[in-house]
Amino acid sequence: MPRQANSGASVQRTGKRGVPYSSPWKVGELSLTELARRVMHEIQEDDCFGQAAQLAYSFLCALFPFFLFLTMLLGNLPIRNLLDRMMEVLAQVQPGDALRLVQENLHQLITGDRGGLLSFGLVAALWTSSSAITAIIDSPNRAYDADFAAMVEGPRSILRVVRDGRLVLDQARLSWAEAQGYYRRGHTLLVRHAEWSSTMLEALAEEFASFFHTPADIQVYLTPHQSQAFGWHDDLEEVFIIQVHGCKEYTIRQNTLNPWPVWDNMPADLRYDRETSPIRLTCRLEAGDWLSIPSGWWHIAQTQTESIHLSIEVMSVVRLQPLEFLEHRLAHDPFWCQRQAWVPQAEAGGPAPTEQPPYLWEDMRAQLHEVLAHEQTWQAFLAYLVDPRRALSGETSACQP
Repeated sequence: MPRQANSGASVQRTGKRGVPYSSPWKVGELSLTELARRVMHEIQEDDCFGQAAQLAYSFLCALFPFFLFLTMLLGNLPIRNLLDRMMEVLAQVQPGDALRLVQENLHQLITGDRGGLLSFGLVAALWTSSSAITAIIDSPNRAYDADFAAMVEGPRSILRVVRDGRLVLDQARLSWAEAQGYYRRGHTLLVRHAEWSSTMLEALAEEFASFFHTPADIQVYLTPHQSQAFGWHDDLEEVFIIQVHGCKEYTIRQNTLNPWPVWDNMPADLRYDRETSPIRLTCRLEAGDWLSIPSGWWHIAQTQTESIHLSIEVMSVVRLQPLEFLEHRLAHDPFWCQRQAWVPQAEAGGPAPTEQPPYLWEDMRAQLHEVLAHEQTWQAFLAYLVDPRRALSGETSACQP
């Protein structure tokens, strides 16, 4: 969607194939100060330093049993003068007293009974290294869990529990531990308005709202392995899918039954079984991929592995919305607040109307044309799309052109 400068011409330096150069010091619309502030906030919120210390400790503890196992293994290998060769290498980096202490211990380890120590070293090395690997896996999981716990338990978020197209719980108030219980039993956790409980998602929603001039709702899906949340369905909104973790396969299909859905024409039965459209696409999203699903298109998703994805829903502007906006805006204009008798009173036994409806209709059309032609009306409508309450609360005398 192109943006136009307020005044003057904009010149961009371009590289090969006409691609504009971008400054390495600009990250989107963020300044370096704002970027640093957000990074530090996320580091503290996810306890990155504490998790880094845990990883370092786990790897350090894994080194000693590994070296013990390696020493025992070398002692069992048919290598001549192994101890002498090892001492020659260590003598280059260790002082004499420390070298003698190491030599005595190595001599005992290599020449003594090594069967028990070899087994112990192997078991200890496997156990401590597995603990280190588990710490690597748990670190991002803990960061995700912290974010999900805040979303699930947030006072403003809306939690839904879904399984195979069936809504199990709606607007549930669960603790994170209770929600995890449903997840382990194969249910999908869906958090609506996740931007209300996450500063990062709030900033993302504001970017979408500013770009599309309409509010954006961010939903977070946590779906187990080889499962799905909903069956075939369509959405009123334009949907942008961002795959955060795992992978998911999406199938989308053109909707010919109700191609332009709005609230007033949404049937209770979506009637997907009657769809005959030959246009059908399938794609697989990995972590970092994104997909745009147009409003009204049928779609279904199946997880291949445990999946986390964002669903950013933007209610695109339909031609009915200017009429809703004008109803509120023109309520401040006395012309539109006058009472009119549209039914001729002569038919009800009363006097004939003093003004014929066709003339009144012409006056209304002229007034409406004048309102719509004014630039201020257009700007007010854009503000209304982003935040209706705020836009309408500020309209008093400024409503009339």
